[in-house]
Amino acid sequence: MKRDLRGLHLLLVLLAATFAFGKFQGGFVPWFLFYVTLSLTLYAGAVALGALRNVDVTRELSSKRLTAGEDLRVMIRYRIRSHFPLSWLYFREESDVKHPGQGNLIFGLQKAGEVTYSIPRMPRGRHVFEGIRVTSGDLFGFVKKQMTAGGREEVLVYPRVRPIRLWLTTNDRNAGHSFFLNRISENVTSVVGVRDYVPGDRLNRIHWKATARGQGLKVKEFEHRTTNDFLFVLDRREWSYGDKRELFERAVSLIASLIAYAIDRRFSAGLVSCGKKHAVLPLGRSQDHMLRLFEHLATVEPDGKEPLSQTVLREAVYLPAGATLVIVTPLLDDPLVQAVIQLAYRKIKVELFWIADPEDRPKTDGRWLGTLASLGVQTTRITDDNFDEALRGGISDGIPTA
Repeated sequence: MKRDLRGLHLLLVLLAATFAFGKFQGGFVPWFLFYVTLSLTLYAGAVALGALRNVDVTRELSSKRLTAGEDLRVMIRYRIRSHFPLSWLYFREESDVKHPGQGNLIFGLQKAGEVTYSIPRMPRGRHVFEGIRVTSGDLFGFVKKQMTAGGREEVLVYPRVRPIRLWLTTNDRNAGHSFFLNRISENVTSVVGVRDYVPGDRLNRIHWKATARGQGLKVKEFEHRTTNDFLFVLDRREWSYGDKRELFERAVSLIASLIAYAIDRRFSAGLVSCGKKHAVLPLGRSQDHMLRLFEHLATVEPDGKEPLSQTVLREAVYLPAGATLVIVTPLLDDPLVQAVIQLAYRKIKVELFWIADPEDRPKTDGRWLGTLASLGVQTTRITDDNFDEALRGGISDGIPTA
């Protein structure tokens, strides 16, 4: 516990001075000043001894798992179990998030209460609440005492998952192991649900009863007999993003959205993430596996040094037969494109998601699109957070994206 008693020391000096003045001068005014100073000194001394001696402070978080952009509500409860003289309490949350966590000024007459505040639009990441700094003192500011309470807690904020209704991707190199559009890989005798109609759905898939309820065209979702495997590769090179932090956040959000889309449809998803630490998360299709992928994506940063082309060629060696390699990058440089061309010649299915910045990125980034398309490498250009529109062909560079 920290104490600032400089004001009390000043009062003691003033008390001695006023006493000497009263003894020397005499009269009403000198002794009045002495007794006023004595009262202030006794009050400040009592606060210095009693403040924060028996104060319980706890923190309650609305959730320890959030999605980027959501608000976090924090409630600080306090209880004063001593009877020290009238004082005040001031709360400040110590964390790595900028927030209005300075509590209201609470006076000592209130023996219990709470302070509530919200942190709007929590950013992606692992955020640590180190403790609550509690400050108390007398009403005149002569004495201050400070303690830390509340304990250490962590809040993990997952990347934002944006809705994707349809991802038109096929892998004709599956050789029967998996096939995405599932025209031939669905058990048509087992309907597991309904979804919104999207262009390209056959009329015999329309669920007429659900459509008749007035919520728009609905189509049947059948049980899948086969699965598809996706290994996602996130570009974490520092120079790929420069000072464009929003591009990296968009790349992470896109991969999270694609993983959620795949696993929701019972496909397998894995992740390759090369930064300061090299991480390879194997293929899986369970909800627990998706949470493990999201936990990693919640904390990644653009801190990688290894060339993405080197990462792609190394991990492609371990790619299961029939799996699709999905690369998300803001920079289509020559080494990466040459690596993708090598994989295409080796009959490995590759998809590229180009996180393009229309303002700063040179148009020459797209000079390889025609070559890649001719080799069967599907390239989708992402310029904003409307992933669903881009995946359905709403954005293109003159090259079909689906």
